Amino acid sequence: MIPRRDISLYNNLAPIIVDWIKDKKKKVYPEKFRAGLQEYLSSENIFLLGGGRQSFHLIFDNVPYESGSEIIVPNYYLKVLIPIFKSKGLVPVFCDIDENNLSNDLEDVLEKISEDTRFIILSHMFGICGDVDDFIAKVKDKKEDILIIEDCAHSFGSEYENKSLGIFGDFALFSFNYIKTLKTLEGGALLVGKKEYLKKIEKDYSGYEEMKKRETLKKVFYYYFLLLVLKTPIIRLLKFFLKNKKIKKTIKKIHNSHKKNWKKEKLSPFLSFIGNTELKSFEERQQKIKNKLETYEVNLSKKLLDERPSGMNSEYSNYFLILKTDKDSKIISKKMFSEGVDIAIEDEIMDLCVEDKNFKKAESVYDSIIQLPLYCGLKNKEVKKIAEKINKISR
Repeated sequence: MIPRRDISLYNNLAPIIVDWIKDKKKKVYPEKFRAGLQEYLSSENIFLLGGGRQSFHLIFDNVPYESGSEIIVPNYYLKVLIPIFKSKGLVPVFCDIDENNLSNDLEDVLEKISEDTRFIILSHMFGICGDVDDFIAKVKDKKEDILIIEDCAHSFGSEYENKSLGIFGDFALFSFNYIKTLKTLEGGALLVGKKEYLKKIEKDYSGYEEMKKRETLKKVFYYYFLLLVLKTPIIRLLKFFLKNKKIKKTIKKIHNSHKKNWKKEKLSPFLSFIGNTELKSFEERQQKIKNKLETYEVNLSKKLLDERPSGMNSEYSNYFLILKTDKDSKIISKKMFSEGVDIAIEDEIMDLCVEDKNFKKAESVYDSIIQLPLYCGLKNKEVKKIAEKINKISR
């Protein structure tokens, strides 16, 4: 089975653990990792967290707004985040997306802005972005006090106008879990661009607890288990059992059990050590990924390449290779899986937050987008095999 996720960190984890055990200055690594991110993102105001979604708590707990204020969210987004917004007294207002870049549809956003709008989530799905400057300028022109949160969970390493995504809005969140372009097994960061809220956020963050050693160890063992699932035929067996709703619900509960303390948690020294190690080789890995992308482009059919939305190109996307087909993506995914290639998109951000025919573009993307594996450990012969099979199945 060729997994769609980048599991290279698992293969490198043993020597990283050995280096960690030998290191005598373990406590310095959160600050070292933070300094590396500050340099890479050209921003001093970065806070390391136990998970990317903790950024929302740090923002909403420290930015003033009235209960009942609105937050505009793309309908093609991570559905499990909506309860967080509601728990903070915010009213989610959904907008459609732009099919060329999977980000917010600007015209629909401008129509949805009201006097109650306080926040907008600007999503850079799969490392792809639209015209960020134009989006922010037109939104601020319509309502100046709106705060824009860039969701860069997929976008570390992606750029707009030769600058890192995340530095354009008022806030930006990043995710560093085990399948992202920059990995710490689990973790994330908040970048604060709106400096007027910085001191309050710093004070709140100082009260966050460091991730406990036991929790860190649980994450290591948990992700080694995932490696076993993803690299062996066990994944076929798991897919079979997941057809049962009760079993699926139980497995999902186990999957989420290690995330209970995500609300106020700093990244641990060990996970910061992993992040610092990964950051040092990040550009080298990204170049290898771009080479894989070029191999795909040589071997994919002209039809598939021509039908890619214009935003989906190597300038932006270095997370997965995203293709748009004229067939049902779920059917294609099942056929590819039976051929030994996992291209399902179901456990990535692909939810329709609300089922509403008014969001035609989001619905179209939901039904037609597939992701192809794109990572360093992917061999060229595997790329060619994947391209050959997807060419045949998508005809």
